Amino acid sequence: MRTWPALVLRFPPAPEAAGDTSLPDLVAAELDGLDVVAIVEQSDDEWQVFFREAEARAEVGVRLVAAFGPRGLGTSDLDVPDGDWARKTQAELGAELGGQSVVSAVLNGKRAINARQASALAERFGVSPAAFIA
Repeated sequence: MRTWPALVLRFPPAPEAAGDTSLPDLVAAELDGLDVVAIVEQSDDEWQVFFREAEARAEVGVRLVAAFGPRGLGTSDLDVPDGDWARKTQAELGAELGGQSVVSAVLNGKRAINARQASALAERFGVSPAAFIA
């Protein structure tokens, strides 16, 4: 089974000084334009950053540690099983969301995902429910 290389970013709990740009904002700006597939904010102090290739993960990890390690950013590698989630159809996701018509409405922006649906999707994809709630 294919795995997706991810980089786990852990931000220090200490708040930034007033007027400073927050460390997550600086990291997000650094990630912009790089070969990142997705960013999942697991919590305020932990992100998972996904890449197509492990080499890209390694390069970005070195870059982030050099730039933000002194400010307390921690990193670790993670390989996430694909589960073929990218190829799931609306009908297959219907079990989590309540039917194919609900999936269609969510994908077309006519309906939001509720807490139960977010929990079911999070369990299926192995991420935090917060990833599905705007």
